[in-house]
Amino acid sequence: MSFSQAPTRPRGPPTQSDGSSKKKRKSSNFGDVAEAIKDASQFICEKIEMSSIRLSRAIGEEMNDKHIRLNEEIMRTTMLSMVEHHRAAQIILGDSAFVSFFFSLSDEEKDTWVRALLIGSI
Repeated sequence: MSFSQAPTRPRGPPTQSDGSSKKKRKSSNFGDVAEAIKDASQFICEKIEMSSIRLSRAIGEEMNDKHIRLNEEIMRTTMLSMVEHHRAAQIILGDSAFVSFFFSLSDEEKDTWVRALLIGSI
């Protein structure tokens, strides 16, 4: 019995042109993915920055509005002398947490809270 064999190619490492073309394709694919990630990251950063600016403005405008309204609100809801009134406004405006808290109180609580603030029990 005789078997006919097909001619075989010598096996060995791929030729340089085969290896370098695969590396170029991989490198090109990696570069495309890296560029897409970079572009997406830049886009997200820009959106976050724009949102932060809008949020900061909104918070600033809200606090500014509260600062403006504080004087009339103290006059409307408390029974303070003019000097006490100004001192209370100065203390409250010195701390943004006080401003926010003052406006969260009911009208009935504001006089008591401001008086406690003036005597230093808060």
